[in-house]
Amino acid sequence: RGEITLGGTAQSPEKTIYPGSHYVECYAVENNVCTAKDRIIVKII
Repeated sequence: RGEITLGGTAQSPEKTIYPGSHYVECYAVENNVCTAKDRIIVKII
């Protein structure tokens, strides 16, 4: 979904049917060229 929140998720939690380990990928694109990328593992409970 691409939404980034600054904290506050404990006050407004979301429900999921897909708990467990997932990953988030981020790409930096400059002049239509990928110049950096990273992946982090997140645990959804």
